[in-house]
Amino acid sequence: MDASSGSTGGSVESEVCQFSDEDLLVSVFLKNKNSLTTGGSSTWNCEPMNPKGRSRSHIRSLKTVPRHSQKRAWSSTGSRTVFSWLLHSGVVALNEVIQLRRPEDDAMLKEAILIRDGLICLCCNEIFSISQFETHAGMTSKWPGMNLVLESGKPLALCQLEAWSAEYKARKVPLESSQIDEGDDLCGLCGLEGELVWCDNCPATFHQACLFEQLPEGNWYCPQCRCQTCWDVVNTKDPSHTPGTLKCSMCKHRYHETCLNGKHANIKFISGNWFCGESCYELCRGLQSRLGLTNNLSDEISWRLLRCINGDRKAYSPAFVALKAECNSKLAVAITLLEEYFLEMVDKKTKIDMIPQAIYNWGSEFNRLNFEGFYTVVLEKKDIVVSVASIRIHGVQVAELPFIATCSKFHGQGMCRLLVSSIEMMLRSLAVRKLAVPAATPELVDMWTNKFGFQHLNEDDRGSLRRVNLMLLPGSTWLLKTL
Repeated sequence: MDASSGSTGGSVESEVCQFSDEDLLVSVFLKNKNSLTTGGSSTWNCEPMNPKGRSRSHIRSLKTVPRHSQKRAWSSTGSRTVFSWLLHSGVVALNEVIQLRRPEDDAMLKEAILIRDGLICLCCNEIFSISQFETHAGMTSKWPGMNLVLESGKPLALCQLEAWSAEYKARKVPLESSQIDEGDDLCGLCGLEGELVWCDNCPATFHQACLFEQLPEGNWYCPQCRCQTCWDVVNTKDPSHTPGTLKCSMCKHRYHETCLNGKHANIKFISGNWFCGESCYELCRGLQSRLGLTNNLSDEISWRLLRCINGDRKAYSPAFVALKAECNSKLAVAITLLEEYFLEMVDKKTKIDMIPQAIYNWGSEFNRLNFEGFYTVVLEKKDIVVSVASIRIHGVQVAELPFIATCSKFHGQGMCRLLVSSIEMMLRSLAVRKLAVPAATPELVDMWTNKFGFQHLNEDDRGSLRRVNLMLLPGSTWLLKTL
């Protein structure tokens, strides 16, 4: 789904309406999507659950809710910067003095006043971004924010982590074990309700028609629970199962150890992760090496690859603190841009909001809500987040881009096109072969195909994507582009 499509001019036309700016196309559609629901949700009459647990019909489990009830006004009234977010969170004060200190001897190099748009240098009264302020002081470092401290001596990175802790507690929805035991309510392939077949190894459910396979008389297992070599079940319920099982940390495919037969003996466990092959290992290493770093497109425009750093470590290295502070705080800013344009998509069964779930790459026992593999790419002008996209890479075969949006202040300036081009360039450098996007309307299908070079899926594409855990967006048309 797309809430922006930057262009250098031109329009998208249809028989129904005409838009002079492509950036408005999807936001108009999404804001009008309230007409699909009444009171924020839709329900259907449901039948009792089959006592054998093999199939059932149910109420719809996804509802869309307008976001105007949420108090996130700070992002719509000012620039989307980390400083604006910190001020809104209350961990720093407006006009507070910030010092840039040299890490070798803690000597103060420059002082500035903190405002929403950046730092006002006290020596020249110019406004700088964090990296510009460091350059202004004659310094360069991988993580400029690590050298900034409040006048009290408190590191700015610690303020960022405190604000992130509050964001995490406000967003994270705990999953009750009873929800898992009941199984899922939507088809894991099309995302719709109906008569569903249960996987006998996980909570996933499916329409038989979506599976394109004949169900056996006994137990049946979904594609995510099968060994990719022998196609037999990989038993994740029984800890004493034989043979042993492995799950690739990159593509998430599962294997029996005995089925590998030494095929991937050179790729074992690396820092607690296992990879099914050299390509997945190199892909993961390439993503990690790019995480949080600034990629300049011009003097003012840059892009970054972000990923939420979840969990805590007993021993913190300065590099880990810097990466977590940079990624998580920038994501907390980026999420407000997606929430400005997309309706709240709350799963009725789990109460999970899918946008935070994706942006913060949170996992779930339900495959369709397990977004651990997501990354976010942001386009920035100085330190202002102007465009955001969420991507998930399923090994080198395909990546998906379900959400993209551009700030209304930057519509029509080609920001979305810059972001998509940057994502495609990064994926090519990582040897990813294809990129998939969902289009929610015929106008969006035309836009992605005519202006960005995407194509409709053929039968081979559909077959290969059935083994991939794509985000479920009912009613959308998936398109594919060879990179």
